[in-house]
Amino acid sequence: MLAVKTGETNMLNAHIVRAGVDTEGEFKWCEICEVTTLALEKELWFPVLKVILTHLARVLEFRDFVFTAGEQRMKQLKEAIINLHFKKADLLSEIDIDLAKYLCPVLSRLINYY
Repeated sequence: MLAVKTGETNMLNAHIVRAGVDTEGEFKWCEICEVTTLALEKELWFPVLKVILTHLARVLEFRDFVFTAGEQRMKQLKEAIINLHFKKADLLSEIDIDLAKYLCPVLSRLINYY
Protein backbone atom coordinates (compact mmCIF):
# COMPACT_ATOMS: atom_id res chain seq x y z
CA MET A 1 0.00 0.00 0.00
CA LEU A 2 1.14 3.53 -0.67
CA ALA A 3 1.63 5.52 2.49
CA VAL A 4 2.84 8.97 3.45
CA LYS A 5 5.37 9.05 6.26
CA THR A 6 4.73 11.62 8.95
CA GLY A 7 7.39 11.32 11.58
CA GLU A 8 7.21 7.81 13.00
CA THR A 9 3.73 6.92 11.72
CA ASN A 10 2.42 5.94 8.32
CA MET A 11 -0.75 7.64 7.14
CA LEU A 12 -2.77 6.18 4.31
CA ASN A 13 -3.13 8.71 1.51
CA ALA A 14 -6.79 8.31 0.48
CA HIS A 15 -6.23 10.40 -2.65
CA ILE A 16 -3.81 7.79 -4.00
CA VAL A 17 -5.19 4.52 -2.64
CA ARG A 18 -8.87 3.70 -2.66
CA ALA A 19 -8.79 -0.04 -2.28
CA GLY A 20 -9.98 -2.62 0.18
CA VAL A 21 -7.70 -4.64 2.43
CA ASP A 22 -7.92 -7.60 0.02
CA THR A 23 -6.02 -5.78 -2.76
CA GLU A 24 -2.57 -4.29 -3.17
CA GLY A 25 -4.01 -0.85 -3.87
CA GLU A 26 -3.24 -0.84 -7.57
CA PHE A 27 -5.76 0.71 -9.92
CA LYS A 28 -6.73 -1.34 -12.92
CA TRP A 29 -8.71 0.08 -15.80
CA CYS A 30 -10.71 -3.14 -16.45
CA GLU A 31 -13.44 -2.61 -13.84
CA ILE A 32 -13.59 1.14 -14.41
CA CYS A 33 -13.73 0.57 -18.17
CA GLU A 34 -16.62 -1.86 -17.78
CA VAL A 35 -18.67 0.59 -15.69
CA THR A 36 -17.80 3.47 -18.03
CA THR A 37 -18.87 1.45 -21.07
CA LEU A 38 -22.17 0.53 -19.40
CA ALA A 39 -22.81 4.19 -18.53
CA LEU A 40 -22.07 5.30 -22.09
CA GLU A 41 -24.48 2.67 -23.42
CA LYS A 42 -27.37 3.24 -20.98
CA GLU A 43 -27.20 6.87 -19.81
CA LEU A 44 -29.44 9.40 -21.57
CA TRP A 45 -28.99 12.45 -19.31
CA PHE A 46 -26.46 14.62 -21.16
CA PRO A 47 -24.92 16.37 -18.12
CA VAL A 48 -23.82 12.95 -16.83
CA LEU A 49 -22.42 11.94 -20.22
CA LYS A 50 -20.59 15.27 -20.43
CA VAL A 51 -18.74 14.56 -17.18
CA ILE A 52 -17.95 10.98 -18.24
CA LEU A 53 -16.53 12.14 -21.58
CA THR A 54 -14.51 14.93 -19.95
CA HIS A 55 -12.82 12.53 -17.53
CA LEU A 56 -12.48 9.81 -20.15
CA ALA A 57 -10.48 12.17 -22.37
CA ARG A 58 -8.02 12.64 -19.51
CA VAL A 59 -7.81 8.93 -18.69
CA LEU A 60 -7.06 7.97 -22.30
CA GLU A 61 -3.82 9.95 -22.08
CA PHE A 62 -2.33 7.20 -19.87
CA ARG A 63 -1.72 4.33 -22.29
CA ASP A 64 -0.18 1.86 -19.80
CA PHE A 65 -3.15 2.29 -17.49
CA VAL A 66 -5.68 1.91 -20.31
CA PHE A 67 -4.01 -1.24 -21.64
CA THR A 68 -4.75 -3.02 -18.33
CA ALA A 69 -8.38 -3.35 -19.50
CA GLY A 70 -7.64 -5.82 -22.25
CA GLU A 71 -8.51 -5.76 -25.91
CA GLN A 72 -12.15 -6.90 -25.61
CA ARG A 73 -13.14 -4.26 -23.04
CA MET A 74 -11.44 -1.52 -25.02
CA LYS A 75 -13.30 -2.64 -28.14
CA GLN A 76 -16.61 -2.42 -26.25
CA LEU A 77 -15.69 1.04 -24.93
CA LYS A 78 -14.78 2.23 -28.42
CA GLU A 79 -18.12 1.00 -29.80
CA ALA A 80 -20.03 2.68 -26.96
CA ILE A 81 -18.24 5.98 -27.63
CA ILE A 82 -18.93 5.83 -31.36
CA ASN A 83 -22.59 4.91 -30.78
CA LEU A 84 -23.07 8.08 -28.71
CA HIS A 85 -23.17 10.00 -31.98
CA PHE A 86 -26.08 7.88 -33.21
CA LYS A 87 -28.14 8.27 -30.03
CA LYS A 88 -27.70 12.06 -29.84
CA ALA A 89 -31.39 12.61 -30.69
CA ASP A 90 -32.38 10.52 -27.65
CA LEU A 91 -30.24 12.40 -25.12
CA LEU A 92 -31.99 14.47 -22.46
CA SER A 93 -30.89 17.87 -21.23
CA GLU A 94 -32.24 21.21 -20.04
CA ILE A 95 -29.63 23.00 -22.15
CA ASP A 96 -28.46 22.66 -25.74
CA ILE A 97 -26.61 19.40 -26.29
CA ASP A 98 -23.17 20.06 -27.74
CA LEU A 99 -22.01 16.44 -27.95
CA ALA A 100 -19.21 17.13 -30.44
CA LYS A 101 -17.48 19.45 -27.97
CA TYR A 102 -17.01 16.53 -25.55
CA LEU A 103 -16.87 13.62 -27.98
CA CYS A 104 -14.07 14.93 -30.25
CA PRO A 105 -11.33 15.04 -27.58
CA VAL A 106 -12.15 11.45 -26.60
CA LEU A 107 -12.11 10.24 -30.21
CA SER A 108 -8.86 12.06 -30.97
CA ARG A 109 -7.13 10.28 -28.08
CA LEU A 110 -8.81 6.95 -28.80
CA ILE A 111 -7.58 6.95 -32.40
CA ASN A 112 -4.00 6.73 -31.09
CA TYR A 113 -4.76 3.25 -29.76
CA TYR A 114 -5.49 1.78 -33.22
